[in-house]
Amino acid sequence: MYPESRPGEFYLVDTECVNGGLPYSDNFYIVNRYCITRMSAARTHLTITSEIRYRKTVWGFVRSFLDKNVTAGIVEAFGSLGKCALKYDTHYSVVQYCAVGSK
Repeated sequence: MYPESRPGEFYLVDTECVNGGLPYSDNFYIVNRYCITRMSAARTHLTITSEIRYRKTVWGFVRSFLDKNVTAGIVEAFGSLGKCALKYDTHYSVVQYCAVGSK
């Protein structure tokens, strides 16, 4: 949790996701940042951003392939999270915007 987080108002948390058993999985990891903001006593706003970070230099075409497929996996995973949330909360709304970056 970041020191900028203010309990009861908003929380900013980074997580690192490491994949194993996949081709080139030792070359990168994913950082997901969760920003949870209290909008009212009964409403919360969640923003999730993701970034692919490379540990090693990867050739251009391989990196392009990884960026494309990892981004698709991230969008699918968080899309499923949104669908699950819709099942349990009728006031939940999903705004899908994908902007996955890489370094």
